[in-house]
Amino acid sequence: PSFAAASWRVVPIRIDLDARNKTGSVKVINEGDTLLRFQLKASRWSQDDTGADFYEETQDLVFFPRILSIPPGEERMVRAGYKIPATDAEKTYRLFIEQIPEKSPTSAAQVSILIRFGVPIFSAPLNPLAQGKIEDIKIEDNNLKFNLINSGNTNLQIHSIAAKGFNAEETESFTESIKGWYLLNRHNRRHSIPLPSNICSQTRKIDISVQADKLDFHKVIELTPEQCGQ
Repeated sequence: PSFAAASWRVVPIRIDLDARNKTGSVKVINEGDTLLRFQLKASRWSQDDTGADFYEETQDLVFFPRILSIPPGEERMVRAGYKIPATDAEKTYRLFIEQIPEKSPTSAAQVSILIRFGVPIFSAPLNPLAQGKIEDIKIEDNNLKFNLINSGNTNLQIHSIAAKGFNAEETESFTESIKGWYLLNRHNRRHSIPLPSNICSQTRKIDISVQADKLDFHKVIELTPEQCGQ
């Protein structure tokens, strides 16, 4: 997989480091017909209780070059590595590759749009453990709400989250799914899946399943008609 902007792309789209692989690399490819320039910045990557991403500039990574100039049709390699290895829990970073806009000779007032891509960098712990669970399941305002918890010490790349309902005869009454995102180690995110009340009232059981890159897991809850009226 690769990240593609209007005239450039990055491949691969993540770097995985561990005790043996202390450095990694990506290629930045200029697919346009003009010279492109970029600047690079490293950030520590964390998440809050809603799953929102937060970035803080860091000196924990060594990377080069810091400035890139790529002629049309050419590519350049970017290398990155950690200074201090992870031990008990994975360390997570983003290496931002940001396009530097060229000044327009025709209009000083022209607004340039900065395009940037943050390459995820994961520094694995000594003993990686992928583990996840689903908790605090509620039905509120015709929505199925629950916490998705990464209880392991390494990131989970969530591919999909699905909810399947079954009626009293064990026949499937509905299926709803949403896309996921990275869930960093020892973090959680609150999710919500629409659940129409007319379908919910016929449902006696819901199976919530999660498909991730390292593992799949699910949880089943029993329902009463009264819960669907909340």
